[in-house]
Amino acid sequence: MQAIFGAMPSEGVVYVVDDDASVRKALGWLVESVGLEPRVHSSASEFLESYDPDDVACLVLDVRLRGMSGLELVEKLQREDRLPPTILITAFPEFSTAVRGLKGGAIDILRKPFSDQDLVDRIWQAIERSRTRYRENAAVGGIRRRYDSLSARETEVLELILEGLSSIKIGERLSLSRRTVEGHRAQIYRKMQASSLADLVRQVLTLRGVGPAALSESA
Repeated sequence: MQAIFGAMPSEGVVYVVDDDASVRKALGWLVESVGLEPRVHSSASEFLESYDPDDVACLVLDVRLRGMSGLELVEKLQREDRLPPTILITAFPEFSTAVRGLKGGAIDILRKPFSDQDLVDRIWQAIERSRTRYRENAAVGGIRRRYDSLSARETEVLELILEGLSSIKIGERLSLSRRTVEGHRAQIYRKMQASSLADLVRQVLTLRGVGPAALSESA
């Protein structure tokens, strides 16, 4: 059963998955003590029932679990592109386990017993990664909504702008007057909230997965 310790506002969610009840309880209170929201689970299947990939979150995951193992869970979430920044914990740190976990997408592995401060430091690093990813996804979402607001003709004009064509050349290509093309250009810049040609190009490349999203973009 999921347990949430307290209801105070937090700066992120820490999912804890461990089949040892005493470990779950200790880690839950540790996470809460540093202002984060713990959500603890005893198995991978229980975690999957409540996991929200849109959370600003990280996962503290025991390698050896009953049923689906921690390594199998990491690999599953990675395949589905839903893996949060993940810290593996284990009492049996075989080299092959560490390699498989890190190749699977985990960002760190800790051997039990570990110090509270060591885990907390790594959790904060993982939360910051998740926060950066959240901002990037929000930026891309904002660009997508603005792009989708363009009319079919505006999209045509935009593609030709991206080819580097002048308004005159675009007009010739689409059988439009220069004035009409300039009107479409103005609408494109307004709807895309682009401050310059470079900004417009960056937004489209970001949307197509070519360039980085601007973290200052509002969703």
